[in-house]
Formats: sequence, C-alpha cells, structure tokens
Amino acid sequence: MSTTAHSPTKAAPLDTRMAVEMLYLAHQALSRLPDAMLARYRLTRLHHRVLFFVGRYPRLSVSELGELLDVSKQAVSPALQQLINRGLIGREAAPHDNRVKLLWLTEAGQKIEAWLHHEQQRLLQRAFDDQGETASQDWFWINRLLAAAAPAGQGEGVPSCQHED
Repeated sequence: MSTTAHSPTKAAPLDTRMAVEMLYLAHQALSRLPDAMLARYRLTRLHHRVLFFVGRYPRLSVSELGELLDVSKQAVSPALQQLINRGLIGREAAPHDNRVKLLWLTEAGQKIEAWLHHEQQRLLQRAFDDQGETASQDWFWINRLLAAAAPAGQGEGVPSCQHED
C-alpha cells in the first residue's frame, strides 16, 4: 500500500509535546532576525503580520485583514494606522462602497516586507531543499490542517487558565 501526503498510514503514537516544542523552536528561528529588524524601526510582530498579509493580498480590505489575523478591526487599527502614517501602507475607499477601505503596500512598504521575508524564505527553502518534495508537501498539508482548526477557546473541554485557591 502506498502512502501520500493526504493518506498517511498508521504509525507509532506521536509525541505531541515534542511536536509543539518543535513548532515553538521553529517559530523562534523564523522570527529571530525579523524581530531584530522590526526593533530597529520600532515595529512589532503585529506590524510584520499586517505588512505580510497586505503584501500577499494587495487591495485587501481592513475587515478581511482582521479576519486573516483573527483579530477585530479595532485591535488591528493602531498598528495599521502607524504603518499608514509611516508611508508603508496605502489606503483608499473601495469603488463599490466608500465605507470599505482597501489596503496595499507602498514602495517603501514593499522594500521592508521583502527585507523581513528574506531570512524566513532562506530558512524555509533550505529546510525544504534538504528534506525533499514529499516532506515539503507533508509540511504544507499539516500546516493547512492546523490553520483550518477551530480557534483556541472554541473547542470543548478547554481548561480554564485561572488558578483555584
């Protein structure tokens, strides 16, 4: 029986704590250099995510951006306004509805986003090249499944974070 990225065979139980640990460590590796770059501009990871998604989806609406980031328009508004004020993001009313604001990266925003993405791209490409096509496809498949999972706190049996005295 052959296996594909979409129908794996049963294997030994997975050490999910190790899987989570690897996600944390991979995130640290992917964030280390961009975090240092962001600090030079007094920007945060939220600014980075806004730049990334606006660059990936030009003419994205503010509401769509909030949905991608899984935050309210009010939560993303301060970071977005800072990026607009710094000339990194442009904003205009949508032709179909003046209330809808469409976003895009300015030339300066494109340069900073590309600069931030370069190190992440290098690390990912090296790992994909090292592990081969099948492992790379599996990585995308697993991440798609994780991204589609219910947001934290919406699942049943989520324990409270409050301590009992």
